[in-house]
Amino acid sequence: MKNKEGILIKIMRYSFSIRGVLDEHNLQAVNRIATNGFMYLWIYTAVTNIVMLFLPEAMITHSFTIGFVFINILVGFGGVSMYINHQVSKMKLNYQEVSKDE
Repeated sequence: MKNKEGILIKIMRYSFSIRGVLDEHNLQAVNRIATNGFMYLWIYTAVTNIVMLFLPEAMITHSFTIGFVFINILVGFGGVSMYINHQVSKMKLNYQEVSKDE
């Protein structure tokens, strides 16, 4: 009989590439990892936006803004995703154990 998982758990499994068993202990660890990733992203966004507000108007050109957006995308999707994937790999949740019978 298969365990019924909520939609949030399915999304977390898919986006974090979790293939192993997601028991209560592992679920708490994944929630901690996701919360840490969110907090890093939130702090980064807050700091960079505050810095952007205080930059001189002459410095904020079109190409500067495009670069700012590009760096935010890299940090947001690349940096935080790498952090989460690294932590999930450390917990070995992205590996599925297979027995000889299977």
